[in-house]
Amino acid sequence: MEKFWEVLKVFLEKHLLPSAISLTFALIIVAITPEETMLYTRLGKNLYTVLVFCVGFIVIEAVRFIGKAIWSKRRSIIEDKQLKELQLKRDLEDQWNFVDKLSVAEKKMLMDFLHTNNSPITIKGLPKSNLLISKYVISTNMPSEETINA
Repeated sequence: MEKFWEVLKVFLEKHLLPSAISLTFALIIVAITPEETMLYTRLGKNLYTVLVFCVGFIVIEAVRFIGKAIWSKRRSIIEDKQLKELQLKRDLEDQWNFVDKLSVAEKKMLMDFLHTNNSPITIKGLPKSNLLISKYVISTNMPSEETINA
């Protein structure tokens, strides 16, 4: 009998609110159920009350589980969106820092790239620009020693 009370104590500590709601639900259902109902007459008042309590408890726990799952998924989506926005902000800041470090000639070359939709630009001589060897330029073609397409 002592183990029963320990199990009941642990159960009530973890599930007090759903148990109380289920008990209230069961008592109300038993009070309004006519005694001529098939389950009521076959099971008796006590077993019928326990059955209604268990059904109510399972329904309440299912609703809580589904609610927690929806809330968790919603929170995860919001956190992912915030993380993507933060990453985009960092990427833009890195790119602007890179552009800020460019010389005037490199900025002019970058503007030429933008105005020509990134078509190759031919320059004479060796590349003296960090822009041409950066990760932002996909390829650099060197057709001859004198001209360079970037």
